[in-house]
Amino acid sequence: MAEKFMADAKQQLWDVKACAAFLNKSVRWLWTALSKPPAARGSIPHHRVGSTPRFDPDEIRAWVQCGCPPVNDFHARGQIEEKRNESDCG
Repeated sequence: MAEKFMADAKQQLWDVKACAAFLNKSVRWLWTALSKPPAARGSIPHHRVGSTPRFDPDEIRAWVQCGCPPVNDFHARGQIEEKRNESDCG
């Protein structure tokens, strides 16, 4: 049962190659973005599964709609928006 849950979760997250393809960027570009601190311009929202970066497709789409801000700014905006129940990046 746990294996099926993990398989479903893995299908919902993008790997580096899939995220780079969505962004129309190179894998190398994405690895560079991953190496930046969350407060730095050019950082990208991601999650680590062990040491492997994974990307939530909905989060990446929202990040792009917000203009690809630094991750800390993006998450701060998201928390503000949840409180306001707004859908834009305000």
